[in-house]
Amino acid sequence: MSAIQKLILILSLFSVGFIGCSQELTDDEEGDITSVIITGVSEANSKLTATADMISSSAGSSSVGTLSTNLDSVWNTANGVGALSNTGQETLKEWIGNMFDPTFVNTNDAKVTFAGRITNALDVLCILGAAGLTTDSTGLPEDGNHTFTITAAMLTACGNSETSMIDAEISLTATTLTNTAIYDKSFSVDLPGAANDACPFVFQVKANSSVVNIATAEDQNCDGRDQASASVIRYDITNQTMRFRYISQAFGADPSGFEFYRGYLNEASDEAYVLGFYGGDSNPAAGSSANLDGYIGFSAAGRPSAGGTVAVSAAVDNQPGIADDVYNGCVDSSNGNVTSTTDTLNCTLGGGADMTGSFSEITDAYDANNARSDIYDIDATTDVDFTDDTDMF
Repeated sequence: MSAIQKLILILSLFSVGFIGCSQELTDDEEGDITSVIITGVSEANSKLTATADMISSSAGSSSVGTLSTNLDSVWNTANGVGALSNTGQETLKEWIGNMFDPTFVNTNDAKVTFAGRITNALDVLCILGAAGLTTDSTGLPEDGNHTFTITAAMLTACGNSETSMIDAEISLTATTLTNTAIYDKSFSVDLPGAANDACPFVFQVKANSSVVNIATAEDQNCDGRDQASASVIRYDITNQTMRFRYISQAFGADPSGFEFYRGYLNEASDEAYVLGFYGGDSNPAAGSSANLDGYIGFSAAGRPSAGGTVAVSAAVDNQPGIADDVYNGCVDSSNGNVTSTTDTLNCTLGGGADMTGSFSEITDAYDANNARSDIYDIDATTDVDFTDDTDMF
């Protein structure tokens, strides 16, 4: 199924206001669950899926050097890189294939792909939209404090099967922003457990017939980790373009991971671009990108609907079976096979982004943060920090 077909299917399911609601729901429950938040989250998730569709999921220092090597030479190297599942090793082909599978989870059932990381954060927001809270002219919950209990119907509306969340009490505070250029409302959400009151999920949201703009952030200090994460989605419904950004960064010795993704989708011209980094940090307390270690950085550019070949550049560092270098090539979007036998990014869409140069976008993002608050404290001006494919690499 193409990205466009998937989008039509998802939006048709949302024509009644929710995904997956069965006949067990009463008419009153349907009315409560219908929400611009649910619709907005659905549209955002569908765009992430459309972006990931550029590669088949069945495929399974401030610089990274000065050389680029043919991707074909390492693509199928057995045990070449640490598995994205966090257990064992796999080929680079399998790793990229998993990264572009929105449904992929690791051995802890955690969503660890660029699409999965963002949709995971949106799950909480979707449940807010399913709570049937009183809304105002923005279509979002009216200002003030709200408390509700999660029901099975709410989870079904959001496509969530985690039954352990049923009967959990959620508290949130909604505030209309003074600057509504990007977002209309801010939400602070307390999940069950007194400790989490000090580390609420925070959101900025605007959702209407023209745009879906969502920013979300999490401080993991209450879970004993000196780490924070944040994501931003800017979906322009009128122009059929979507931009997204995700960052997760540690500032203490344990854990030591760093992830960074950003992407651009233009459905009108059938173009998708992703820049990503998944790896570690040998000395996170030092706060220097020069200590990034054991990673895979990548860029991809392709046509998610038309298919063809995708320009893939992979920066590999301290992996078990592949030499540290940048590897470029064209990948068949339908089966994940490399079609080029030379170092090239001139594929179906044209020239891709060589990670030798684009890696600086990742290190700049890392070096911009010195503490959890630099990521967690989102506000009315929080944005993706790029315009389109011309400046995201």
